[in-house]
Amino acid sequence: MPATGESPEYVQNILESLRSKKRTYLSGEHVTDSLGATSLTILAGPIGVQKNETRREVIRISDEEDYTIAEVNPTYTRARHLDDPIGARTANEGVTFEELNDAVINGSLVNFDVIGDNIEATYRSGFPGRYNIGSAPTDSILHMMNAGFYDCNVAFMVTDGETHERQLRTERATYPDFIPRVIDGLELLEFARMNIQSNWLHAVEIPSGLDGPTKAARKVINIVRHQTSEIISDDQALHYIGEMWDALQRVVHDVH
Repeated sequence: MPATGESPEYVQNILESLRSKKRTYLSGEHVTDSLGATSLTILAGPIGVQKNETRREVIRISDEEDYTIAEVNPTYTRARHLDDPIGARTANEGVTFEELNDAVINGSLVNFDVIGDNIEATYRSGFPGRYNIGSAPTDSILHMMNAGFYDCNVAFMVTDGETHERQLRTERATYPDFIPRVIDGLELLEFARMNIQSNWLHAVEIPSGLDGPTKAARKVINIVRHQTSEIISDDQALHYIGEMWDALQRVVHDVH
């Protein structure tokens, strides 16, 4: 039985319903009207590309340099993970499937997605600053881009295939929902491949090495500030996306 105490049958009915709604979901006007003075930079990329490490570095650097970038605080039906934002709400804090289902019905969420047997979502209150940064699965990106932010960009994290595969093999033992996350990762890579020439999607390379997330974080901060940043070409980004796709496929094959 889920940690919320809701029956498995009840949960599965909600998940099935929300899967059918996620591609067409739109926030209610009470949500979109409140986001007109809010900026969002979405950190996107598959599991194993060090999004969370980069996100933490963005917050640390921006705090040190007195340029306040707030961390997005999502809501999850699953139990808390160590790398969740401090302000996130999870099943540990009493989040239920019924709560998020009702929020979708009422248009009270900025975004939501179904990953495996859990829901990831964000309320308006999850964007606490004028400038916000956070990670998102594929369908959540589409919701956020239609949610009324005055500025919404995607910083898509890429790295070479060898580095990505090494990180995937390290992380797969720490995520009980590893396979659903890999599936979403493949969807994200296809999303980036299709939108690589869009002016709102910026490919950001995370170099190999311990300081990779720090270097990537500075590029992300420049995107938030609309300042010139070292960028990679579309061709180089597509090359990395292809290598990362192959890395995900190899790791999934080994898991099975």
